[in-house]
This record gives sequence, structure tokens and C-alpha cells, in this order.
Amino acid sequence: PLELTISGSDIQTVEEVWRNELNLTDPAAMTAAGSFAMCHGTPFNEAPMSFHARVSYALHHDLARPHRGGDSMIDGFKREAAKLDIEIRTSAELLPFKDENTAYFSDGSSVPGEQGFFTVHPSVIASLLPENSRTPSFLRRVRRMQESCSFFCAYFLVDDGVEIPAGLTSYFTANDVDSILLDGRNSSSTGIQISREDGKTSISAFRTMRLEHLPEGFRISHRERLKQEEYQNFKTHLCDEIQQEITGIYPQLKDHLTVVESGSPLTCLDYDPPTGSAYGTRSICGQARLFGKLPAENFFAAGQSALVPGVMGTCLASFSVFRQAAGETVWRDLIRKTLY
Repeated sequence: PLELTISGSDIQTVEEVWRNELNLTDPAAMTAAGSFAMCHGTPFNEAPMSFHARVSYALHHDLARPHRGGDSMIDGFKREAAKLDIEIRTSAELLPFKDENTAYFSDGSSVPGEQGFFTVHPSVIASLLPENSRTPSFLRRVRRMQESCSFFCAYFLVDDGVEIPAGLTSYFTANDVDSILLDGRNSSSTGIQISREDGKTSISAFRTMRLEHLPEGFRISHRERLKQEEYQNFKTHLCDEIQQEITGIYPQLKDHLTVVESGSPLTCLDYDPPTGSAYGTRSICGQARLFGKLPAENFFAAGQSALVPGVMGTCLASFSVFRQAAGETVWRDLIRKTLY
């Protein structure tokens, strides 16, 4: 039988551990020690120490960018899905479930099924569950969840012949990471990822920014924003600011950077609705997330809002949820056949 062990790190925030156990109070030291909060978007005074440690562990020891970026992951999913006869649909919207056994789509089609697995935002899950499963307590639980930060992203190519080492640099404009993550108007953090691929050096820069801090007039469809001169000027201005940050750290790159693409939290909103947060909901100490069994029969929640954010967190959550849904016998047989 499985035993659940609660660690002290599960019930203390990062800030509580630093202040009470490590006597760490200097703002600059706290920022340096906790800069990896930018990789889960939850402030020090909220994040459980265990959550923060899981995201941060060995991040700098094995930092890599997949060849061809996200396209390689998409191709991998398509390849493996084809082997398992999985159909991937992107042309029709999933409608709220009328019962637990059939999925209905906006194009009039339907798909019967025995189990449903959600990897989307908790508020979207709540809107899709059968009406009799959306109890007041469940809806209150979802409404209490808060968003992690989002980012403005800028991508640069470095001129040929300019030498720069690959790696990740974090640029902070203030020592108060909690303020950067929750406010972001007067302070920010920019991650600067330098990569070498196919003989070219590229820089992916991502600055913390919250969706609600963008002008309301920008919140229109993606196609319309592309035509909006004010929005394009806004992106150009931020790309220039980020470029100045990069060349301030690496002076040899001055006049040797070319912007190839950029995106704001509104771009995240297009692909990760309804909030555009980079890491889903924040992991707040003492607050339960949507993970595993949902109040509707045979429905389960995984994804980055469930366990740990990002691709790795989604994979870990998927393993755990599959184990819960399939049962211990099926899980152990599968592992035994696969690994041995």
C-alpha cells in the first residue's frame, strides 16, 4: 500500500523557511537564492518550499533547448499518437458535458468515452464539467485559485562571428521578487537564454509581465492585433528595452542583434486561455489544486496547474493521474513490461 508522507517543506512557504530556519533576511540574498521563482510564477510568501525546490532542482546543471524548439515536441506527440490510434482535434470547440460518457463538439460531432482527462486551466475544467458536478464548494475552490505571472518574449539572432557563451542569465530590476511577480509595473525580471543551433546563435528573452497591466484596447483577436499600429509600437518599444538589458550584460552584442519575433501576454492568452498565465495557477501553501479525481465520475485533472508547471510537471502529473485512473495492477504491469 502507498503511504503519504507530509514533509515540513510542504507546509511552509519559501519565505518562512528562509527567515525562520536559515535566518536569511537580506533582500538581495533572498532574490539571488530564489531567482528560480521565475520558473513557477508563485511568490516566496506563498509557494510551499517543496514546490519551489522541485522546480528549481538542477535547473542550471542540465539546461538545453530542443532542436527546432516546440515543433519537435509537437511532431513527437503526433508520431506517438498515430501509433496508438489517437485522434487530435483542433478545428472544433469542446462543449460542456451533458453526462460523463460523451463529448460533444461545436461542429455537431460527438465522441463516446469511458474516462476524461483535462490538462487545461481549472476555470475551463469547471465550465466543461456536467452541471450537476459544478457544486458551490467546487466552484468556490476554483475561484480561489490565483494566476502565476506571464511574460513578454523577444527572440533575437546574433550576427555571425560574434562569440558569446551559451547559457541562462537572469536580469532583475529590483530585489523584491514577490513584487515583480504580483505587480510588475515598476519592476521586472528578464530571463536571457543564449543557444547555439545549426551554426547560429539565438537569444530567447522573456520578461515578467501580467496580463492585467496591458492596455485594455489591446485585448482583441490575434489577427486584429497584428494590424494595430499602437500594439506593434508597444512591442517594438519593449524589444528595444530588452535589447538594452542584453547589451548591458554582454557589451560585445551591441549592434549585433536582430529581432526576429516577439510576443506579449496576449500571445499567451491566444494559446493558453482564459488567463494567459505562463505557469497556470499559483501553488499557494495550504491551498489545494485540481489534481487527479474530479467531482464528475471518471473525470481527472492533470496539466501544469495540477502538480508542477511546465512540460516536466505535466508529464509527472500525467503519470500520477494515469496510475490513479487505471489502478495499481495495470500501472505495475505496464511499468514492468516497459522497463524490464
